[in-house]
Amino acid sequence: MHRSFVPGFAGDRATATPLLDAARAHARYAGGPVLRSWLHCVHAEVSARTGEVERSVQHARQAEDSLSTSGEDPEWLDFFDPARLAGFLGYSQLVAGRTADAQASLQQALEQLDERAGKQRAVVLLDLATAHAAADPAHGMSLAGQALDLLEHEPYGAAYGRIPEVRQALDGTPQAQILDERVRALPAVIF
Repeated sequence: MHRSFVPGFAGDRATATPLLDAARAHARYAGGPVLRSWLHCVHAEVSARTGEVERSVQHARQAEDSLSTSGEDPEWLDFFDPARLAGFLGYSQLVAGRTADAQASLQQALEQLDERAGKQRAVVLLDLATAHAAADPAHGMSLAGQALDLLEHEPYGAAYGRIPEVRQALDGTPQAQILDERVRALPAVIF
């Protein structure tokens, strides 16, 4: 499963998909509901990153449905919770252009995240900023600013990777320059 992250997040669908399919097939018989849900979430994000928008949304829905299945989950999966599921769903909806749905899911993720989950909070805030930026650039920048505040203290590569999407959504607005200035002041992060 983890072997699919690098090619999947790099946009290499041909390499990532067989790894994801194999992990899902194994989890169907040897995993629990949270593992199955998480695998669908990863597949949703990889699909979103490789341009398979509808497949991304389909996997996000399957992630929700998987939670009603049975089985035993591994102890190491303690980081995946309803907030993370809502975040994956929101990102998939955002990529699919379903901004109203994305706003609702991402807001739900933000409200459910543990206060100690600063890195994930930054990712969700940046996705939420992207979802709001076109209709309300000031609100989008406010959300992005909250994420950048977090990144000043705890740099996180996955969150940095979301910044170009926010920038694109703010393009042509005064907030785009504000974002650029704030991003230049961030500490470097090694991917």
